[in-house]
Amino acid sequence: MSAGQDGGAAFPTQIGMRQTGQYETEFDTLPGMSLRDWFAGQALIGTLANSEGVHAATEPTNAILSGDRRSSFARFLATQAYDIADAMLAARAAAPPAREEKP
Repeated sequence: MSAGQDGGAAFPTQIGMRQTGQYETEFDTLPGMSLRDWFAGQALIGTLANSEGVHAATEPTNAILSGDRRSSFARFLATQAYDIADAMLAARAAAPPAREEKP
């Protein structure tokens, strides 16, 4: 997924700079995780923190957490988290730019 689709880097880090000309400097960066990954992680935390929401969307817990159903449940939660992240990125892209208020 490209930076335009995943929201770009959530926490880019500058690791050094180099002089490219008399008045020009470039910074080397580490992109960190994508904004999409960050949003998905936050959605997953919220889903797991709200156990009623998790149980309402699935079968009873005892049936889910055995054998193949456990990995199926994990895939369900991961897919749900990325669906939420994609919706957040779409809403972010559709939102009008914030206006600066003058004092």
